[in-house]
Amino acid sequence: MKRVIMGLLWIILVANYCLSQVSFEISLDTEEDCVLENAAKDEYGNIVMIGNIGSFIEQNYDAFILKVSPDGSYITKCFDRKDTISYFTTIDCLNDGNYFITGSYSIDGNCSERDRLWVAIIDSELNIVIDKSYQIRENYIGFGAIACSLIDIEGNIVLTAAAFNEEPDEKTYFGDFAFYKFNEQGDTLLSKYYHYIWDELSWELRQMPGSDNMMLIERSTHYNNIRGFKIINSIFHKVLS
Repeated sequence: MKRVIMGLLWIILVANYCLSQVSFEISLDTEEDCVLENAAKDEYGNIVMIGNIGSFIEQNYDAFILKVSPDGSYITKCFDRKDTISYFTTIDCLNDGNYFITGSYSIDGNCSERDRLWVAIIDSELNIVIDKSYQIRENYIGFGAIACSLIDIEGNIVLTAAAFNEEPDEKTYFGDFAFYKFNEQGDTLLSKYYHYIWDELSWELRQMPGSDNMMLIERSTHYNNIRGFKIINSIFHKVLS
């Protein structure tokens, strides 16, 4: 029996200076598991959601997009890179109408060791316009599925993601911060990694009002699995300038 993946979407439409709320339900009839990690609203009111689709049991996924129009119609696309496992994690809408999407993939079929950072610029019809990838820094084995991004005041795309390394004794994965800055063509302007004694995961990335600084809110996990929140303020102005 096929699984039915249900999504309840709320789209806020602005018309004649009045706010009206429209709701509808979308069902994807598929035998595969679908996870949507992030979403963005473009200038036409479309909601574009990105993530992955595949088998949870087999840990075999391909990057996936679901684009929903204000009238409830939708299109989907699965990005099969052949013998790879891939995720999409962040999306930002560019001024030219294209979508700047980042993710990661593994060429050896290991879901936990997706060591290629993937940048895909995709048009409104969900066709890839630019496709680039970058190898993770040495001593790290893969990128995590949680990441944050935004377009800064200079029009560049700033990404913060988790880069995992493997502690040689306990064989436990620990996440560090991986920071990237791209131009709108997907070229890296710079990248930096930061090692901490705790497991660090990006949670929210925001532009500071009236400033070129940014604020990152991250979630950290101590060795005893006590979770906490920590605010790193104005880090990108100093680190990524």
